[in-house]
Amino acid sequence: MRALLLIPWGCGLILAQEKILIPMDASQTDHLRAYGVAYRTLARGVNVEWLLNWEGGSFMCDHNKATAAECDSLGVLYRVISPSEASSIHARIEEANANAVLLEKAPRVAVYIPPYEEPWDDAVSLALEYAGIPYDRIWDREVLSGQLRKYDWLHLHHEDFTGQYGKFYGSYRNAPWYLQQVEINEAIAKELGYPNVPEEKKAVARAIREYVSGGGFLFAMCSGPITMDIALAAEGIDITEEVYDGDPPDPDFQSRLDFTKAMALKDARLITSPYIYEHSDVDVTREASLRGENTYFSLFEFSAKFDPVPTMLTQDHTGVVKEFMGQDTGFRKDKLKPEVVIMGQVEGTEEAKYIYGAYGKGFFSFLGGHDPEDYQHMVGDPPTDLRLHRNSPGYRLILNNVLFPAAKREKLKTSAPGWGFALVGGPRYTTAAGHESPGLSWEISALGLMGISAGLTSGLGFGLSWFDSRSGDLPNGGCGEGYLGKGFNGRLTLIWDPMAERISQTIRPRLTAEAILFGIHYRYEERGAGGTRVSPYTWRVLPVIQMSAGATLGPHLQIDLSVATGAAAPGVHPGETIGYPAYPWSFALTSRLWSQKRA
Repeated sequence: MRALLLIPWGCGLILAQEKILIPMDASQTDHLRAYGVAYRTLARGVNVEWLLNWEGGSFMCDHNKATAAECDSLGVLYRVISPSEASSIHARIEEANANAVLLEKAPRVAVYIPPYEEPWDDAVSLALEYAGIPYDRIWDREVLSGQLRKYDWLHLHHEDFTGQYGKFYGSYRNAPWYLQQVEINEAIAKELGYPNVPEEKKAVARAIREYVSGGGFLFAMCSGPITMDIALAAEGIDITEEVYDGDPPDPDFQSRLDFTKAMALKDARLITSPYIYEHSDVDVTREASLRGENTYFSLFEFSAKFDPVPTMLTQDHTGVVKEFMGQDTGFRKDKLKPEVVIMGQVEGTEEAKYIYGAYGKGFFSFLGGHDPEDYQHMVGDPPTDLRLHRNSPGYRLILNNVLFPAAKREKLKTSAPGWGFALVGGPRYTTAAGHESPGLSWEISALGLMGISAGLTSGLGFGLSWFDSRSGDLPNGGCGEGYLGKGFNGRLTLIWDPMAERISQTIRPRLTAEAILFGIHYRYEERGAGGTRVSPYTWRVLPVIQMSAGATLGPHLQIDLSVATGAAAPGVHPGETIGYPAYPWSFALTSRLWSQKRA
């Protein structure tokens, strides 16, 4: 048979099957339909390997006639490779920043779509239909009756979970489509027992949050992400003007917002006027419009082996994607929670375009903007024809999200450090004080590490120290020559890695705070006019607070420059009753060798 080879193994034979490889680099003829081919291959019970960072995020599966026939009929480029070629690819993936993630099932997909026609398109629905990926349409009744649990993946697009109808009141309040939206939304709110539309929409947002917390995957674009987090933060608070719910907002609503209930945002200042087409100060549409149409956002490159989640979500055949606008075009970085991972940004600006995070047992991914192939999609514009954009980098980001839930769950780990070890060592220069000379000491310590949250790691360590601050260039009339000793050090460490998710980045900044306790066994050597005096060895315990700034060079090496307050070496003359800190300041150049396991 064409697709099978017989390979000897011991005393018997095993069957090695040819593979179908669907490249996803610039050579691919239809990137978007390639996702549909992978989805339907999974639906037929054939596992698919997603080769992250390999030829643009290629797909590979056992050779089968159905997949090959689909590629032929849809114009999707593929090639048949031998078992030895597949083994060679796997071997090279092991040596590169790449990973083979197994996709095992076709995700059950739902798209939140109202039961009325809207005068704008939905990029995700367009992508799913063009790729041939089936989905169910759901709305408030299904969400609030608990039907989300049937689905692996949920999409929200140009929605307004604050109940303000997309802030279209100022321009379209008399338009037939707007009046129809108000009528249908008020009817469903009354049917489901809510006093008004804003309260009903906030309940929908809470149900979606519980879906994610229970293990679901949420992908949202345009106004969906920001309005949902605002609605979550506004639980029990009236934030809408009278035109939406019959009464004015609570006078103290801004101070009562609780963003600990939100998924991605840590803060937002709301804009409540129905005449302003904006919900809050999180969005960057105004700044983006000033930058103009010839703007691009960059995708981060993550470690495919340590960070498979953001790596999957950023697979593309280009590292830069053209900017596109929406009611909410992007997210202001200083409004995001620290654990949120930025996957795409407009370089040199405050705009985070593409973000993701873990919430409970599930994940969310938010992409700013409305339509990746329509820079400024306006009300009433026709939907985008994806036959003209079959290789769209922006639409690929959408379809990455669709296949994400198909991966084996144990591979989808967050990239916060779980536990690990570090070996810390280097020289310390201590300044002179009183009669003592400046000295040079050496330290080496072993640290055990434990992740606290994304980017924050604690450590507890123990090590050895030795020092020699004797100076041979003092005149005979000098008062002292210095200290000689060795001992141990114990340290409690807190490390902040603000770019922890970007493991593959060659250089990343790190800040470290440490409380170090030195136990030193030392002697004092004094030389003066009366000759040389050497004290007996004695012990002393010295506490030090140390701050370090440094950078990681690759995944395993960190270099720090540190400054410490408190004596890091003994400071009392033997036989004297009055002592002074010999070394009130010290400076260290430290290297750390890391080995970390991911949570």
